[in-house]
Formats: sequence, structure tokens, C-alpha cells
Amino acid sequence: MALLRWSLLGACGAGLVTCSVYTEDLLEDDGGETPCDSAADCPGADTTCGQRTCEADTCGVAFAPAATPCTEDGGKVCNGAGTCVECATEAQCAPGQSCSAEFRCQEGQADNGAPCAMPTACKSGFCVDGRCCDGVCAGACQVCNLTGSEGACTPVPMGEDPDDDCGTDVCNGAGVCRCDDNSQNGTETDTDCGGTDCPGCAIGDTCMTDDDCVSGHCPMGTCQPSPACGNMNIDPGEGCDDGNTQSFDGCSASCLDEAPHLLISELVVTPTGAEYVEIYNPTSQAISLSQIYLADLNTYYLVTQGPVAVGTSDFVVKFPNNASIAPLAFVTVAIQPAAQFNMAYSKQPDFDLAAMTGQVGSTPTLTNAAEVVILFSWNGTSDLVTDIDYVLYGSTQNAADKSGITVGASTYLPDTPVAGQAPGSAPDASGESLHRCDTAESSETLMGGNGVNGHDETSESLSSSFKITMPSPGLPPSMTLCP
Repeated sequence: MALLRWSLLGACGAGLVTCSVYTEDLLEDDGGETPCDSAADCPGADTTCGQRTCEADTCGVAFAPAATPCTEDGGKVCNGAGTCVECATEAQCAPGQSCSAEFRCQEGQADNGAPCAMPTACKSGFCVDGRCCDGVCAGACQVCNLTGSEGACTPVPMGEDPDDDCGTDVCNGAGVCRCDDNSQNGTETDTDCGGTDCPGCAIGDTCMTDDDCVSGHCPMGTCQPSPACGNMNIDPGEGCDDGNTQSFDGCSASCLDEAPHLLISELVVTPTGAEYVEIYNPTSQAISLSQIYLADLNTYYLVTQGPVAVGTSDFVVKFPNNASIAPLAFVTVAIQPAAQFNMAYSKQPDFDLAAMTGQVGSTPTLTNAAEVVILFSWNGTSDLVTDIDYVLYGSTQNAADKSGITVGASTYLPDTPVAGQAPGSAPDASGESLHRCDTAESSETLMGGNGVNGHDETSESLSSSFKITMPSPGLPPSMTLCP
């Protein structure tokens, strides 16, 4: 058989029609009985002022409204909390009498400090905190029942808050919540803010932890704006912050310094007449293109040994000796003759393959479904080339991997294995381009490779660095593309 343990929660407020006053702990045994199936199963007895209930298998009591007539225990009216009493309001008492805190009619009205349940019981007309009081005590951190000062509105002692006027804060002993007293006290790190009681310090206020600040950012003991790219502050983890989240202006969309070398910034592969490769200079200095090459085949590095054997659609070409690219500027290389580029975009390219030197197949083109495009440099004498940027799209079928290959008397360092390379999407629908967003190459391995400053250009996650968009030759992408 299940055992029931009942405990009285206390009277509910006057005027409530229904209030559950019992809770039960069901101590289960193998019988598994429920607390009640009907009101008759519940302890106690029904009265005018309180009727037993059984709702959701739980015993409770439905209270009659205050002032409901009753006769139990010599009373006259229900007090709204389940008890039949002599009075619930002064209206139930004779002229000149008041209803006391014990719900009994008393002669006259009580002095300040006497117990009360309603203002009419008090000479002052104020019943505050269960005491006849000298005022309404409307402010926070004031009580009328402070031991030794009953009947007078008195500030709550420092560190207390019996009426929960201050929320997570406490009173300051002078009738004000400590976080609103225009002083730095308690655990506050600045005036009325910070610490365990008053989080919410403004920018510039003193703090000890991030939790002290509205911004959630407390570097060097002072609240600062939240670390966010574009807030004009170089926060931890940022290399730059120029007040926006755009690339192609010297600071990347994620507020990192842009790469210290040329980047392939955009590719268009269809329709054939509109094909181009765009190159961006993210640095603050003009860069000469006189030793810079562009290729679309994975044996490009053999240029150091003489003319590279190219297929009918391939090319390995060098920019003219007098060519250069200005800081934060773009150059476009049309794969087809400049006239076709002009027909597609109503502007001239900076170069087409005919303006460059090197090896070009009979019908050069960028394969729509999958291709590799490499920007590299060679000084004309060394055995090895230096990778500048490497873009693979569609799949890894044309990927390059020079790891351990010896050319002349020199050997290449490891590239990322082909299986580990992450190509971008193929911009193989007419009117699409593959455009770089990450101008910082933030996913790239920066040492131990065959690129500028030791970068491993084959390691970049091109699937996250590039996005499909509309062509914009010679210009950055739309502001909504990146990040």
C-alpha cells in the first residue's frame, strides 16, 4: 500500500476562489496507489469556506470568496483563505469598530506598530508589512515591521532585502538599492555596476571580468565594445578593423590582414568568350608582374626546364616585362581574345593570352566542370618556381602535388596531398563566377610549403574561401557576398 505524507503550504490570498493548499509525497511501494481518485479520498472535512478537491490525482481545497457567509467556529464570513472568521472587512463590524489582524471586530482603530490586516484597522490609515504604520513606505528598501521600530517607515539594514525590492541586489542601509545609490560599494567594480550584484558596466567603466560589462568584454580592466569585426577596434584575434566586414580594401571580411602577396580573386569559365581570371593586389605597394606566370595545368613547375608541353586547351604564360599592379587594384586576364571579352562585359581586359608570352594550346579554355589555375613566379634561373596562389574547382582531378619532386638540383617541399585538397564549387552555369571572399587565406598553412613566405598554397580550403556569384571583372564582389 502507498503511504501519503501531507504538508500545509499556508493560506492563499483573500478573494481567491480556488487554491491548492496540500502537497503530497507519494512514497511508492509495490502497490503503486495514487494520492486520490476523488475529493472524498482527501484528508480533512468540507466547510463553507473550503471544499476538498481532487484534481490530476492531487488533493487540494477550493476556497470560498472573502465575505461569503458562514457559521463554523462562531464566525460570520469567510476570510478568502478557507477560514470562517468574525470579519473580513470593516463592513462586517459595528459602527466605530475595525477588523483586526486576527479578523476580529475591535473597538476603535489601532495605534502605529499594532498588528493589522487592512488600513481601516489603523488610526493612521496605513497598514504596511502587517503593522499599523506612520506612512505608506512607498520607496524601495523601507519596511514598517523592523524589530524595535515597528510602526515607523525605516530603511532596511545594509545587505538585506526582505521584500525583494532590489532583485539580485540588496539594500544599502539608507533606503536605496545598493546598485542605485551613486556610490561604488559592495562588490561593485565601478559606480553602481559590476561585481556579483550589479553587472552591467558601460564602455569605459572599470571591470574585473567580462561578466561585469554590458558588452561582455573586459580587456585590461576596462569595459570595451564587444569583440566584433567592423567595430573599428582591433579586438583579440583580429589583425585589423576598418569599420566594415568587406574584403578587397586591405582588411579581410573577418578583420584579418589580407595576404601579403597577389591573389586569384575571380574566375569565369562559361560562356567560352567570357572566360577570365582576375588577380588582386591586397598589399599597400605596387607589384611588378614581370616574373609572374599564370597556368592551368598541374605540371606548370616544369617551366624552369624549358617550354612546358601543353594540351590543346592548356596554357602557361608570363606577364609582359613592364606590367605591374597597383595597391588594392585588380587586373583581368581574358582567356579568349580581348574582343570577345569586350563583347561580354563592354570593357577591355587588362591582358589576354595573346598579350603574354609562353606556351598556349591551339584552343585554350578553362574547363567548365573541373580545373586548376595557378599564379606563380620564376626568376628565370632557379630550378624551382614559387607558388603565389592556387585555385582548384569542381574536383581534384587536375590538382597539383609537387611534394618531393626534384627539378635540377633542387627538391620541392611537401604540398597538400591531392586527397586532402578542398576544391571550390565549379561556376559552370552561364553568367556565374567563382569569387574569392577570404582575402586573408585564413584556412591556409603558412609555413613549410612551396609558396611565398613558405605558404602552402595547395592547403587552402577553397570550398569556404570562394563563393558563386555574378561576374564583376576588375571590381570587388557585391557588399552582400562576403562574409
